[in-house]
Amino acid sequence: MERRLKIRFNMATGMMFVVSAAVASALFVKVYQFIPGVGQTYLKIDAPALFIVSIALTAIGLGALKNHSAVQTMLQIAVACLGFLILIELGEMHLKRPLLYWFQGCFGLYVTVPLVVRNIAKRDLPRGPRRTLWKNNCETIFFAFLTMTLVFLGVFLQWAVCMLGGQFIKF
Repeated sequence: MERRLKIRFNMATGMMFVVSAAVASALFVKVYQFIPGVGQTYLKIDAPALFIVSIALTAIGLGALKNHSAVQTMLQIAVACLGFLILIELGEMHLKRPLLYWFQGCFGLYVTVPLVVRNIAKRDLPRGPRRTLWKNNCETIFFAFLTMTLVFLGVFLQWAVCMLGGQFIKF
């Protein structure tokens, strides 16, 4: 049996693509500013690009896990990039106390609130596409936090491998 892939493109999908691309581009520029240009010049472009790609791939993987739409996956990418942008802005403004509470604030906004709203939608809305949309959108925001956490872990592990690999393996 042949199964065809149906690609639907509408104005909402296009707008979400533009928003995701804009937030990802802004994050790329912010990360680009912090990479030193001396020594390994390839890192000036590669590090921010890999950071954005890691966010996108993690979001795509988590979206595929729960069968989210492309729009919901792009929303997840945009929200995760926005969280990182806020972190960088707080660091640039030297706001130590808000920076200290950034993780808990993101957890409250990206995990607690969406999961409470998801529970209310699951309890109060009748079964159907509207209820499913609310539940999936709330999961998408939650997955944005999970994406940020997994990307942080990945960046740390990549840094550790580079540092330890450089110490033990000499060519």
